[in-house]
Amino acid sequence: MKWGIIITVILWQTSIARAEESEVDTDEKSEGTALALSTVPVAAAVVISIASADSAFDSDPSPGMKILAGGALAAGTLGPGFGHWYSGEIVSTGLVIRAGAIATGIGAGLALESGRDDLGLKLGTVTMLGFTTGVVWDIATARRAAREYNASVRTTIVPLAGDTTGVAVAGAF
Repeated sequence: MKWGIIITVILWQTSIARAEESEVDTDEKSEGTALALSTVPVAAAVVISIASADSAFDSDPSPGMKILAGGALAAGTLGPGFGHWYSGEIVSTGLVIRAGAIATGIGAGLALESGRDDLGLKLGTVTMLGFTTGVVWDIATARRAAREYNASVRTTIVPLAGDTTGVAVAGAF
């Protein structure tokens, strides 16, 4: 009986010693998913904006159109960062650029309201260029964010060799 237990333990430890695919942490982020998460909301925002363009110049748009416009604005502002959020990057460079563009846009609106049309138009141009740059930046770097996440988070379970039996968790965090 004693030898049976010893052989069972040895066989069990031998089966643990093989590093099987299921023992490797597969919490990798897909580059394609990161790109899709950054691209789809922007495409939806563009489609919604085009579809609701007729009512944009109404003096009193319907509540539904106001909701659609707000959704398009939110999707266009936050959407390009979804691929970065998926990859563990909370504040992306493109999001910072878009936030700066929105602040510039507020300044453009204030300049136009105060009668400084020349300044308002210049700030409006900077706003559009900055916002577009932030959107393109986040979409263009979404795949890289997933690659960087995958390179930084690797965890593997390996057998211990030496006086002790068991397993060790090795990784890069």
